[in-house]
Amino acid sequence: ETRGKEGHRMSELLNGGCRAGRPRRKHAGRKGCALLMLLAMCLAAACAWGSSFVFGGPSSRLEEFPRRSQEPIVAPLYQNPEYPSGCEAFSLAMCLRSMGYSVEPSALIDTYMPTDPTWSDFVNHFAGDARSSGSAMPPAVVVCADAYAAAVDAPLHGVELTGCSFDEVATVVERGYPVLTWITTDFESPRFSTTGARGYRLYRNFHCVLLYRVQGGVTYVADPLVGLVEYDTNSFQTLWEECGSLAMTVSES
Repeated sequence: ETRGKEGHRMSELLNGGCRAGRPRRKHAGRKGCALLMLLAMCLAAACAWGSSFVFGGPSSRLEEFPRRSQEPIVAPLYQNPEYPSGCEAFSLAMCLRSMGYSVEPSALIDTYMPTDPTWSDFVNHFAGDARSSGSAMPPAVVVCADAYAAAVDAPLHGVELTGCSFDEVATVVERGYPVLTWITTDFESPRFSTTGARGYRLYRNFHCVLLYRVQGGVTYVADPLVGLVEYDTNSFQTLWEECGSLAMTVSES
């Protein structure tokens, strides 16, 4: 989360002090050259999403989630007061615990989460400090999950689901895999900054929760700020999409 936290670097980022962008290229003037440029841009965009995506699109990720024989049992973990910005690690810990792995959120934060205290990279690293102010996008949490799995020799790997439809995310959940989803601390619309990188945008009321059931028009969430919560599915879906459809989970395949 970033709301209510102090820190000069964070404030600079949220107010657009470091804007991502590239200089414009002059028009090539030939169709063949333009098509090549367009293809190169598409390939670069596909690569920019990271190894968790494939060129065929997010829908192809569903094949990685065979139905689990046992429904996960999610128990809440609370990030406050020690980790006011630890929502990503706490949500991942709840996910892993529901799948039978004993892991402490503090271990994920201190040992496995890639961290950048300078806030230079908020996509592939946790930018800031979970004990004060910081944020992490799904790619960083995928790296964290993979590092934990390698350390304990577990047949797990993180999978980014950003860009999937909510129905696809709900299908993954229905098959027995809780999904980390990024919404807001106050369940209000995201207050976006002008800072972005690789298709991801920071927003002030940034928050990560664990989605573990969608049933009968109700979405069930484990929120590391307040515990187990139920939301109207349409409202939750709308907010999640407004925040950028950010999501990741852990697969056993």
